[in-house]
Amino acid sequence: MNTKTLFPIVSCIIFIGVIWTMTNIYSDFLTVNLSEIKTLQEKERITQSFASQKSPEQLSKRISEFAPDILDKAAITSEFSQFARESNIEISSISISIDDKIAKIKNINIDEDGNVVGDTNTSDMINTLKSANIILQVDGGKREIYAFLEKLTQSNRYIEINTVNLSFARGLDNVGGNINAITYYK
Repeated sequence: MNTKTLFPIVSCIIFIGVIWTMTNIYSDFLTVNLSEIKTLQEKERITQSFASQKSPEQLSKRISEFAPDILDKAAITSEFSQFARESNIEISSISISIDDKIAKIKNINIDEDGNVVGDTNTSDMINTLKSANIILQVDGGKREIYAFLEKLTQSNRYIEINTVNLSFARGLDNVGGNINAITYYK
């Protein structure tokens, strides 16, 4: 082979090698980012499924589906602590108390089109959920606390935020106060 034909062949091999290397580097990068996007899309789907309920019965059914079987205080504390770390706030105390009231939620069977299926007047359609009150003492910046509240409302666990009492006396970057919320379990 002469050098005139050898140079284009070697250049082509080097070009293919560079393309192959770049593809491998970026495919790992894209795979990680796509899995994060899919996780975020799943969380958004769950959040939207709660937000888009047209009736209290449908919302009750969704809450019942995502309610855990038992109240696991350690899991709630761990989940809230993780949200606090991600939001860059500090939780000084978490108080979880069982509410004596039992939420009676009517469980309605609904088909894919959103139509009620079957007899909804039977007594076995009533699902009782127990509730737990959660009181959080938080400290952090205004934006960080707002991000924390978003994480609470977008979690897989259904959390109903009752009140948010914050004190801005120390400024926007040093906000303190408490958050009262309710979560449900079976």
